[in-house]
Amino acid sequence: MESLRRASPNFFVLSGDVGEDLRLLTNIYTDLPKWGNVPLTLLCGSYSPTLLVQDTIARMQEHAKAGRVHFVPNSKQWWEVEGKLQIDSVASILIEALQNTRG
Repeated sequence: MESLRRASPNFFVLSGDVGEDLRLLTNIYTDLPKWGNVPLTLLCGSYSPTLLVQDTIARMQEHAKAGRVHFVPNSKQWWEVEGKLQIDSVASILIEALQNTRG
């Protein structure tokens, strides 16, 4: 919570734009062909909004059968400022994804 108190006004402006950004991208993602076996790693906050984020992630995963969804613990959407647990979790997922791409 301390990070949120120190966050710049731009953080809150960007947070407010998330829904509009998703609305604009919906048509683009709807028309995309299947991606095949793309080694895709999707991250989603465990407390992120179901309709705007979690359902969208599930639909994106359908496009990439090799895609994996990871939930960032105790996170809504902005893991970057939510705390050490969230940052460490994302770092761990990123390390695993990079190791998996090396074969």
